[in-house]
Amino acid sequence: MKEAKIQLRLPIALRDWFKSYADSENRSMNGQMIELIKEKQAAEKAKTPNA
Repeated sequence: MKEAKIQLRLPIALRDWFKSYADSENRSMNGQMIELIKEKQAAEKAKTPNA
């Protein structure tokens, strides 16, 4: 799989919350972000069945 590296700036409080959330899901922050983006992508595709 090809990958693209991005940089994301977050407020400290949001980063701390996201770190805790990812830990609770037994994922890295990167892995959790990928999962959430995939879920959003699937939801968007479900809204537009011809896509």
